[in-house]
Amino acid sequence: MNRTCIPPNRRNNINSNKDTSRNGSNDIGVNRTLSGQTIYYLPPSYVTPKYQAYVPPGIQAVSTNNQKIPYMHPHFNSTLPSTVQTKICVEPQPLINHNQHTWQGNQQNKIHDEIAGSGKAVDSDDPISASFMPRGYGGVAILWNKAIDKYIKPITDGSNRIQCVELLTSKPTIIMSVYLPTKSTTDSKIIFDDCIDQLYEIVQKYKETHDIVIGGDFNEDIVKETNNSKRKIALLEFMKECKLTTNHKGPTFINTSGADVSEIDYFLHSNIELQPSKRITDHPVNVSDHHPILLQMQCYLTQHAQQTSNNQKLKIKWEKLDKQQYTDIISKEIIKYSDMLENDNESIDQIIKGTTNLMSETAKKVSKQKTYGNNKLKLTIWNKEIADALKANKQAYKIWKDNGRPMNIDHPLIIEKKLTRKTFRTEIRNEELRRKHNERNILIHSNSGDKNLFYKLIRKQRQNGNTFINDLNVDGETFERDDILSGWHTHFNKLAIPTEHPSFNYQHLQLCEMDYDTILEISRQFTSKEVSLDIIQKAIKSINKGKAEDIYGVSIENYLYGGDLF
Repeated sequence: MNRTCIPPNRRNNINSNKDTSRNGSNDIGVNRTLSGQTIYYLPPSYVTPKYQAYVPPGIQAVSTNNQKIPYMHPHFNSTLPSTVQTKICVEPQPLINHNQHTWQGNQQNKIHDEIAGSGKAVDSDDPISASFMPRGYGGVAILWNKAIDKYIKPITDGSNRIQCVELLTSKPTIIMSVYLPTKSTTDSKIIFDDCIDQLYEIVQKYKETHDIVIGGDFNEDIVKETNNSKRKIALLEFMKECKLTTNHKGPTFINTSGADVSEIDYFLHSNIELQPSKRITDHPVNVSDHHPILLQMQCYLTQHAQQTSNNQKLKIKWEKLDKQQYTDIISKEIIKYSDMLENDNESIDQIIKGTTNLMSETAKKVSKQKTYGNNKLKLTIWNKEIADALKANKQAYKIWKDNGRPMNIDHPLIIEKKLTRKTFRTEIRNEELRRKHNERNILIHSNSGDKNLFYKLIRKQRQNGNTFINDLNVDGETFERDDILSGWHTHFNKLAIPTEHPSFNYQHLQLCEMDYDTILEISRQFTSKEVSLDIIQKAIKSINKGKAEDIYGVSIENYLYGGDLF
């Protein structure tokens, strides 16, 4: 990095390591190595940073010119109010190497004890080995205070140039950090269009239920009237189609001469009531060639809001439920719905919805079943060897704990504790491997017409979570990697065109159409008959038990045990 890249108004704060008096251990600020030359940032004496971090001398950090991190900082203490003012800032963070790679791990969570984050590296889609790691050149991240960690839910949508989180407030908000490609490469327009398409899909996915905020470095000036590039047209069309707005703050990019030349950093948002974003021109710790931009938004947080995505749905176990208590409650509460039906005070739809809700809630109340949705998962496999290994590991841990928890790695108790833990994990892996071999043997020797095994394999495949395919075969032609999308296009294009298949049974089709016309004619001539209570009860009792509940949370057992009055 050439020192001329630093804006003139900041050069007085940066001194090279030629001054040997600054190489002591009492230096203030952060040591960063750029292109072999160590430079220091010395903040003015009147600046009191809210968060401080120290990077020991000798640690390398690459230039942060190519990445912006949206940083959310809530202004409240440990007692959460119901309403907070949240600031979202797009700016380079000089204290971390955020051109990271996958092998380096989740570095954004190690910045500060009170800061959490979620991000993507440049090789998130195709990890690069540490031994072949090039210089970092991208990546995105979003940081937030851990005090609001339960209100933030990272989302996997988007490529390694897009990081999304969901802000769980009274009106949920999707916040996206983006870094669009520069114009320096020949394929930059293709990558740019691909990122715009991804942003469009994400907005369409969440726009009905969430507010949208997109912040970052778009690497395109949409303000300059003389700019008629295709990238600008594509970005403006995207904003128009998704009904996103922004405001103009002035140039945000600084060239090598220190002049503010273009506005390429924006906040795009769907909420027109948000305050306009601002450009911060005199940030005391900013040594980037971009001005940070700030967007403030007011959020309404509930005191006990929790993420409920992992909560397990309560299942009613009728064999353990007090059926008599359920019948008594239903018989008592159903009277008011019976009166509504006789007096014609409410519509039939409202009465039916009220009745189904009564049955569902009463069954949940009577079951008194504890939910286990928030508990940690137990081992899915178990045998005597695993049980013995776990018992030995617990005994070794207890002996180590009773002897003062020695921390020397050469201590016999430490070695024994690690050895028993290793044995425990080995037994688990051995059992997993044994079961996997058994499953393969069952497949090899099974009958091809075994439907139970077939559907069991389908369920297992769906639970795998692996939705990626390496190749696709369409009519004898194999599509791989980037061509897989073309293969799907070819397949569905053929399905959309009506064709006569030589093996299709048209005679059977004619018989089905005749049956359909006959059933339709019989239905028209049928006259409704009054159904007695005995017939209804007999029909209900003939339905199989133990089936899943319907959309109203009602199963056949709710009707069976509802009582005679019901």
